[in-house]
Amino acid sequence: MNVGPQAASSVTAQIVRRRTVTSQNNIMTAAGQKLRRVREQLNLRYRDVAQASLLIADRHNNPEFAIALSRLADIENRGTLPNIYRLYSLCAIYGLKLEEVMRWYGVDINELTRDAKACAEWRNTAQPVP
Repeated sequence: MNVGPQAASSVTAQIVRRRTVTSQNNIMTAAGQKLRRVREQLNLRYRDVAQASLLIADRHNNPEFAIALSRLADIENRGTLPNIYRLYSLCAIYGLKLEEVMRWYGVDINELTRDAKACAEWRNTAQPVP
């Protein structure tokens, strides 16, 4: 069977997407495992983390900071990505730097200025769509 260039390109794109998803899943799982190790080193149970997160949610008057037991289990064991509020809570509870934990998830805050500059340059050179 002869596969044309478009079909081959489509297959290549699918393979790249699968590898990217697999790589992202590995990053999420590894970050969750690191968070679990920190929690265990601090001798905190899921329930302790959930209760501490409620304190933070109350302090900020925002329920998004709260971390349910099941969500914490998913973050640690299934590679579920915590939202920014829960990530903040975990860092506060565990005494971690937010920038460090974000790097565990593949986000380097130090790149923000460079990315912003690249986007500004792109905006300045982008041609308007007719």
